[in-house]
Formats: sequence, C-alpha cells, structure tokens
Amino acid sequence: MDGSDPENIPTPSAGFFTINIESRKLYWIVGYNDVLNRSELNGSGVESHTYPTCCLFTLEAVGDDLFFGAGLAMNKGIWRADADGSNEQFLHVTSAPIDLAYDPVENKIYVAGASEISRMNADGTGVQVLLQPFSAQQIVVDSRTRKMYWANRDPKAVHRIQRSNLDGSNVEDFVTASDVGNPNFDIGGLTIVYNSTPIPTLSGWGFLATAVLILGAGLFVLRKQFNVKGATDGQYPR
Repeated sequence: MDGSDPENIPTPSAGFFTINIESRKLYWIVGYNDVLNRSELNGSGVESHTYPTCCLFTLEAVGDDLFFGAGLAMNKGIWRADADGSNEQFLHVTSAPIDLAYDPVENKIYVAGASEISRMNADGTGVQVLLQPFSAQQIVVDSRTRKMYWANRDPKAVHRIQRSNLDGSNVEDFVTASDVGNPNFDIGGLTIVYNSTPIPTLSGWGFLATAVLILGAGLFVLRKQFNVKGATDGQYPR
C-alpha cells in the first residue's frame, strides 16, 4: 500500500477497474463497450461476459452482486447482475452514470451522474437525489465517518475534491488546487484506505499464563462464594 514492490498484472492498461473485496476478484471494462471482464487479483483466470447491447460505463462489485452504470443502446441508468455478470436487471434510470460507490452500513448505492449525485437501495428502490444540478467524476463513501467524497468533472470548474454528509448536507472543500500548489490539479480516481491494528497474538507461554490467571480467578470466586454460603448456613462465624 506504500507503493513499494510493484507488480504488473496482465490486464488491459486502460479501462475502468474495481475490486470485489469479498470474492477477491478484479473486474474491468475497456472503454465504453459491452464486455465485462473479471480475473483473480494477480490477473490470472480471466473470464468475460458479453451483453446483448452496448454499453457499460462504470462498475461496483459487492459480494455476490455486480452493479454497473450503462447507457447508449442499454437503458441509461443503474443495473444489477450476478457476480459473473449474468442475469442482469435494470434497477433505475439516472443521468449518464459516471461512477458508483457502495455503503455497506445501509446497503445503498451512490451514483455520480452527469447532472446529479444520488443514492438508492441495492434493489433500486428508495432513490434520492442528493445534489443537483451537479457533475462529479469520481465518488467514494467513507462508511466509518459517514461522509461521501467526490471530484469535480467539469473542466471549467475549480479542480477540487469535496465532501458532505451522506444525505448531501454540509458540503465543503476537502482538497483544492491551491492546497496542493498545482493549478492543473486533476483527479483520475478516489479511494479510501482504512488503517487496521492487528489483534495481538499470544505465544505458547502467553496462552499458558493467561489460562493460569483465568483459572486462579475462577477458583478465587468459587472460594469466596463457598465462604459466604457457609457463613449463611451457620457453619462459619459471621
């Protein structure tokens, strides 16, 4: 994650990529076409699924579900399919979908469209337009702090990353061109990485010491309870 030890993955060098964390699969489309590709994370075992009409715009793979934005010959909006891309079903019409994000806490899909940012339940119900009129290039959801982040799509706008609450309220600039000292600051992608602290592991002696402490505490509690009962029954002085 620090950029060291790079490896080449034998997939197309251009396209739209996403990772299914649960299944450990890499998904991608090349340009705006009708072919979905997936592979192992090292690029092996490539599988493809072709749709009857074109075109796929963006992908989000979650568990056993694949969500994608589509348009042109396909109904413009958000679709759902099985993890291999089959059994596709149209969920809801939107403006041209540019990017998708998933919130695992509320099981909602967030859509960065050509004219708005919206969200919906994973089954396509409960659609809410959060920000409109609007144009965003990339969108991600921070499921821990309950924020969403996006990058401007309009080349005439100030180049910046913004964020808000998940309902679209409290919009604020997060990073701007002036912050990084680059007037041509451009964002080709966003992601969120959470730091995790590993659970300490115990050695054999550590397990033994812990077991002895637990056993000792248990015997102490039992002895105390026995003494209290004996005193209550008149067997011991109170």
